[in-house]
Amino acid sequence: MKNDGQEIIRVDIPKDQSLLMILIIPMIIVYFFLIAGIFSPTFEILAYLLWYLSIVILILQDRTTLNVTNGKIIIRRRFFDHVSLDIKEIRNVRTRNINPMLRVVVYLCIIGVIGYYGNDVLRSIQTYQTLHAPLEATAGLVISKITLAVYFYAAILSRAERRMKHSTCVEARTENGKFVFYPDRPEEFEKSLTYQVNTINLGSS
Repeated sequence: MKNDGQEIIRVDIPKDQSLLMILIIPMIIVYFFLIAGIFSPTFEILAYLLWYLSIVILILQDRTTLNVTNGKIIIRRRFFDHVSLDIKEIRNVRTRNINPMLRVVVYLCIIGVIGYYGNDVLRSIQTYQTLHAPLEATAGLVISKITLAVYFYAAILSRAERRMKHSTCVEARTENGKFVFYPDRPEEFEKSLTYQVNTINLGSS
């Protein structure tokens, strides 16, 4: 962990509501846009644009950068205020192995979601063809189904997959909860953070 330098490291922040905000607020707006789309196709287009925009925000927001300055770890996230972790508040630091079975579960979920929605799209197309539905209606159905699959994957599974690819994470416990870091070199990160915690504690004692 570099002093006064930035590193791209994903972090799970305790009591963080940003994921819920990204998921719930756009969903509410999209819901009303889809209702309004019954009366004007413009609102339906806006609904899908907002849906995909929220996916982009979700991916970018998870790309956090860390830098250490003045005895604090500054966690910077796009679209949200940065989080400051005072090293003096860290009670202990430890590495934790991530169960490899969790990675298998995540990949199985990804395959399951793709398979489910792929089969659902094919069955829906066959139903629409049986009913001789207009091509525009069939295309709209396919887009909506694919959008749901992409959104679900981006919202839940991709974030989990990025974390599960690490075999080890680093936990820093504070009074307010547990910060979980996913660095590329966890042992080095843990030693560096432990050294800084011990140094600051010795200096203040």
